[in-house]
Formats: sequence, structure tokens, C-alpha cells
Amino acid sequence: METLIQDLRYGVRMLIKGRTFTLMTILILALGIGATSAIFSVVNVILLKPLPYKDAERIVMLWENNPRLQLGIDNLPASAGNFVDWQSRTRSFEHIAALMPDAFNLTGVGDPERLAGARVSANLFQLMGVEAKPGNTFSLDADKPENSNVVILSHSLWQRRFGSDPNIVGRALTLDAKSYTVVGVMPEGFRYPSASDLPPSFDPPQHCELWVPLALTATQISK
Repeated sequence: METLIQDLRYGVRMLIKGRTFTLMTILILALGIGATSAIFSVVNVILLKPLPYKDAERIVMLWENNPRLQLGIDNLPASAGNFVDWQSRTRSFEHIAALMPDAFNLTGVGDPERLAGARVSANLFQLMGVEAKPGNTFSLDADKPENSNVVILSHSLWQRRFGSDPNIVGRALTLDAKSYTVVGVMPEGFRYPSASDLPPSFDPPQHCELWVPLALTATQISK
């Protein structure tokens, strides 16, 4: 015990004598700890922290790879025709859904506003195990172009532009000069897709404010 105390005293005296070295040591330690914490935060979000969705470990993202295009990009968005084929023929996946980031002009409710959103296949929310409240997510019929004039709002948009109106479901909104009917509001914190979910080449929004059906037409599917 006495030897340990003597060693500690000796170490403190040496640190006091070499103040510059001591300060540099503390600075290096601080930088090392800070860098380690930053790296762990990124790894935790991307690799360790589970996604806030039901059965998140079973969710994967599918991409196309077309070397003939010589774009130097491996992860390409699937064509509409391929998506429909994958969805109808899959035996390995319970659901296959699609999305396309987009933006919409909201008019007729206070000042006009450009809103970040997404066009999604009707089964996307079912795949992710997330329910709307109030209201409901899209019915499968919403994938038909004639039934696609419906919209789901984010919780933040519902609060910010509509004062958390409890009667929002069934209300008509004008998006890009077209009339849509609100069918539901997503839970607080649900923002998929966001910039952290998609590659930069997708030009994803920071977070989605609303969702409308993808509703692919026969012309889109045939391309």
C-alpha cells in the first residue's frame, strides 16, 4: 500500500513539473474520447439501434443493378414494371412495397406551402407495421389510379397546419391543384422515408410531411 502511495505521489510530481506534456496528454485523451463517442453514435444509429418498426430485423431494401448503363452506381431504383413483377411473383417476402419521394403544393389552407412527401404503394404501412391514428392507412384499392385521391398526414403537419383537428379525417385538401381526402394521420415521430433512410442520389427529404398512393398506371408499368 505504501509503495502504491509513493508511486502516485511521484506521478503527480512529474505531471506538475511537465505541465506542457500534461496539458497535451489531457488534450489528446479528450480528442480521443470525443472521436470515439462520435463514431459510436453513428454506429449505434446505423448498425446497433433497431429501426422503430415492427419486426425491423426482417425489413430489407431491394435495388436494381444494371451494369449496361455504366453509371457507376450499384443501388438503382427499381423500374415500375420490375416492382410489379417482384410483388406478384415473390415467394421469399411477405410484402414488397415501393416509394418515390416527391413534393406537393398545399393551397387553400392559409398560406400556400411546398411540402416534402412521398408516393407509396398502398401496402407500405402494413409492411412496416405502423397504424394511423386518427384514421387509417391506405386500403389496397388506393393502388388503383381511380381511387388514389387520398392522403395521409404526418403528425407534425397535422399539428402545425391543422391545429390537431380531431375531425381531420374526411377533410378535403388541395395538393398540386388536385383534391385529396385525408384518410389518416401517422403517429408522432414517423417520418419514413427521410434523408437517413435513402442514398443521396434519391434526393430524399429530411422528413416526410404527407403520403399519397403511388397508383402506377399501365403506361408506367409497361416502360
